[in-house]
Amino acid sequence: MSIMAHGPVGTGDNYAEPFAGTLIGRGGIVVFETRNLLAYPSVGAGLSGIFVNTYKKKDAAKTELHSIHLVTPSIDFGVNGDVIIYRFRNEPTTGILPVGFRTGYRFSTRSDKWKRLSGSNLTKQLFANSGWYFSIALGIGYYSPGKNNVSL
Repeated sequence: MSIMAHGPVGTGDNYAEPFAGTLIGRGGIVVFETRNLLAYPSVGAGLSGIFVNTYKKKDAAKTELHSIHLVTPSIDFGVNGDVIIYRFRNEPTTGILPVGFRTGYRFSTRSDKWKRLSGSNLTKQLFANSGWYFSIALGIGYYSPGKNNVSL
């Protein structure tokens, strides 16, 4: 899961706050490993969403608040590197605390079926949340070296 935010943007009294998020199930096979590093390609599928809050702002007061969102299916192809920063036991098979570095490309279907929070349809701009990404993740998992398996 990832969440990305952009600060408020606006002109005059009109402002918008865009947010994007993904919920992707991802899997891969380790192709390179050392005691504290795992590298693997991955493929994943899930949902990608864009959320936009709009409002008018005069002094500190926000009025005419509106929220719209667009959620679409997406597919993710990536390359990942996990650095093990902590082992729960000093044994080969153990629980781990890794920091993960992820880069790849996310494909999302194009849609113009934006919705308001009330659930009503709002047909607007055709949009797809596709593009290159780089992210840093902190996780917890179980690691058994040499068996090409890691659960994060």
